[in-house]
Amino acid sequence: MSLRSLGKTTILYAFSSLCLRAAAFLLTPFFTRYLSLSQFGLLSTLFLTVQALSVAMSLGMRSGLLRFTKTYERDRKIGTLVGTSTLITLAGGIVVTLGCVVGLEPFFRSVMHGDNVAGLLLVTCMVALSQTLCFHLSSYYRAGNKALRYFLVSAGTAIAMMLANIACVVVLDLGIMGILVSQAITYFASCIVIGFDILPGTGFWFAASTLKELLRFGLPSALANSGQFIMGGATIYFVSYFGGLESTAVYALGYKLAQITEFGLIVPFQLANEAFIFSNLATPGITSKISRSLTYFLLIYTFVAVSILLFVKVCFPVIAPPQYHEAYLVVILMLPALMFKASAYFGETLLGAVHKNYISGILFTALSLLSLAMNYFLVPTMGWLGAVVTSNSCYAVMGLTALLVGARLMGIRLEIKRLLGVFGAFVSFLVLFFLLRNMAGIFTVCVSACASALGILLIFQSSFVAHHERTLIREQLRRVKLCAPHP
Repeated sequence: MSLRSLGKTTILYAFSSLCLRAAAFLLTPFFTRYLSLSQFGLLSTLFLTVQALSVAMSLGMRSGLLRFTKTYERDRKIGTLVGTSTLITLAGGIVVTLGCVVGLEPFFRSVMHGDNVAGLLLVTCMVALSQTLCFHLSSYYRAGNKALRYFLVSAGTAIAMMLANIACVVVLDLGIMGILVSQAITYFASCIVIGFDILPGTGFWFAASTLKELLRFGLPSALANSGQFIMGGATIYFVSYFGGLESTAVYALGYKLAQITEFGLIVPFQLANEAFIFSNLATPGITSKISRSLTYFLLIYTFVAVSILLFVKVCFPVIAPPQYHEAYLVVILMLPALMFKASAYFGETLLGAVHKNYISGILFTALSLLSLAMNYFLVPTMGWLGAVVTSNSCYAVMGLTALLVGARLMGIRLEIKRLLGVFGAFVSFLVLFFLLRNMAGIFTVCVSACASALGILLIFQSSFVAHHERTLIREQLRRVKLCAPHP
């Protein structure tokens, strides 16, 4: 797979990821208007809990399925891999559900600020289990580079979930319980559809040897994912516990808006990049391609971040009522954390390529414990700003460490000067939007457009763009010009 193929696959995965996230985003105006501020804070806490439980339930099986598909297909044992990994995921889901319902109810009563939470907690576990199984089975499409099928499944699930949620909130007025039940049903239905598509061709078997191999590979990844969740998502629990559901609603909305960069770019790139690296380990010149892909990705991330800040600034009155206005500041301050989170994903993939998953597991676990301590001391005094400081600090250390260690072990020379240049431009734009946060939307658009044009001009006038890249850009512009309709 070439860098061009990586880019095309990333775009298709981007649309796939955006389908589900766009559904969640389009539902936000309904939730913020048909639910009270405290109810939206509770719903955000439950959605966060779904993500936390999904990490625990999956046990790293999605990465394991992706990593070993080619090997098991070559040995004609793909049914064993699919069956064993799915059964591990199902068993993890049952164990986690029992643990939550039996042992963690007092904890959830404190963060949900209610006494009767058993029903909500059980349904939340069902949503997490159905989502985990759906995402696990759809990973088979990723492993086989069947990006189009992955997109169709994602789009179908997103449309069904959006329609079901709107019906529950707007038409039937079922509230939070109706939202959760409709999502669980939607994900289980998607599992059935995927199963009918892939299982007749793969089979479904179990083997103890495969169980050991998958757990040996997947558990370090699960630890790494747990650490990333604690640094990114578990902060909402601290904000809810110390600041209340109203403060949680503001922070959660801002974090969700900032996460458009994650689900619109970071996750799709990671989906394609993981397959790209694992399937080209023996390809000559792969290390230089990996290095350039990181630079290109961070440059695109800067552009996407600026675009999202403009979009949120202009459209915020439609997204949420005025009492959520501080959420825009949360968006600005969380974008650096997500950039470092993307670097951590990249570094984790490099470590997995050289079979050093335990390094990312140890690193992410240690930093997750540090983030818990920082949140405990900072959130009570600083509110949601303490959560932002914690996330940025821990993600910076995690991302830089994983990236540098992974690059060194894989023998990759990072383009340090160009990476620093991209990061400098990114920070400059964040400072600009921070200074303009109280200005009118049209004024912010005009100033940022001028700044963007100046930045592009400086990039092309400097040595940032290599000679072969300039040639490629000119060729692409020439093709666009030739394809353009003539008067």
